[in-house]
Amino acid sequence: MKNKKGTVGLIVVACILSVLVVVCIIIIVYLIVSTSNDNKVIPGEQTQNDENTPTLEGIIPADDMPEEVKKLDEAQGWIFEKEIDLNGAKYKVPVINLTTKYATKANTQVEESYKDKTGGRYVIYSYYIYSGVLALILDNNYSSRTHMYEIYNVNLETGKQVTNKEILEKANITEVDLISRTKTACENKYKELYKEATADANYQTNLDKTLKDVEKVMEKPMHFDHNGNLFVTVNIYQLAGAETNQYLIEI
Repeated sequence: MKNKKGTVGLIVVACILSVLVVVCIIIIVYLIVSTSNDNKVIPGEQTQNDENTPTLEGIIPADDMPEEVKKLDEAQGWIFEKEIDLNGAKYKVPVINLTTKYATKANTQVEESYKDKTGGRYVIYSYYIYSGVLALILDNNYSSRTHMYEIYNVNLETGKQVTNKEILEKANITEVDLISRTKTACENKYKELYKEATADANYQTNLDKTLKDVEKVMEKPMHFDHNGNLFVTVNIYQLAGAETNQYLIEI
């Protein structure tokens, strides 16, 4: 009788263990299938990115994306002229010989300047190349003492705009040093212009205004000449005529 009860007990234990084994197998299979489905690529979704997944556009701002640097005309230099008709008169407009976004935008603005500034009669241009930077300067010269400058600096390797900060890095000058040197050069220019008018009631006041304005020199156009000399744009307060006039001065 005891042997019979023992046998029944063993059978019950064996059944319980068998059930546990089956349950474990089912759980393992489920986990394997679930993992496989999580990693499976669904047709038609291969090109979709999770919003948290870094993409090239997310890493590099759109304006900094690399561009193919090509010339508009391979037979021309970095600057060439094209003729435009303004109210029946012919004018030759400088063109930056690149197809990049910045060069295209600059060329459009240059042409508009020729159209806007009294039909282009007073626009004079010049350009310089130094350390891989092309500087195109428009001098909207309304009279012998009235100027407004537009300057376009382009990196000839990338075709992109060269910022004032990058120009300072090439010149190995800090912003503090730039302001200090510009104030000195600006004061000398002011005294040269008004050396016969030191008794004018506004002489010192306008000099002070001029030097104060120099503190915003980083917001104004600047450029290198062919020899690497740095020129900055300054506003000098006038003792007669317009309130201010722009000058390009070397520092």
